Amino acid sequence: MTVYLDTADVARARPLLATGIFGGVTTTPLILAKAGLGSPDRAEVVEAMARAGAKRVFVQAVGRSTADLLADAARLAGELGPLMQVAELVLKVPATSAGLSAVGRLPAQWDQVLLTALYHPAQALAACALAPKVGYAAPYLGRIDEQLGNGEQAVLQIAQICARAGVETVAASIRSLDQIGGLAAGGVGSFTLNCDLAEQLANYPPALAAAAEFNRAAGLAGD
Repeated sequence: MTVYLDTADVARARPLLATGIFGGVTTTPLILAKAGLGSPDRAEVVEAMARAGAKRVFVQAVGRSTADLLADAARLAGELGPLMQVAELVLKVPATSAGLSAVGRLPAQWDQVLLTALYHPAQALAACALAPKVGYAAPYLGRIDEQLGNGEQAVLQIAQICARAGVETVAASIRSLDQIGGLAAGGVGSFTLNCDLAEQLANYPPALAAAAEFNRAAGLAGD
């Protein structure tokens, strides 16, 4: 089971990666845009995250058509080739006809793919059909809840289907830590969290209060 950081903010990611509890970083065009970045900045962000300690970094190909996605994937492979010796890089493609058609034709450097933007359990069949090239699938829990309802049930079903083909489910669009427990207990293998949630996980307020109490009892100043 792995927890990833869903961010393009290297400064916030660095201390979180240093805790050792986050296995890497996921990025999307939306995350880059929120950080004031764009597609031309992807390689720089991926390299910075790898240098900051991310063992695995997910980077998304963009394009309106299969040809566009393939061209972008080739461009990324060229830019990131040397970095593939430092960290494990995984290409993300959307679960659309254009993305699905691109998977089997990607440059050889992209030996692992994450199929992103899963909203319905039936989409897990596509991930399974494209395994082992597709090694990861990312359902959007929060968005499913908001647009379709029953997000937890959908994500659990996606995870169960994907597991049959050895595809790891990475639950994304997590809105609160409260959503994680039931999914993890139900078999969801991995999660990606924004930095706010990741910081809550690493410094859960009751745990901080307990640690401060321990320090006071031990006669340590400053708490």
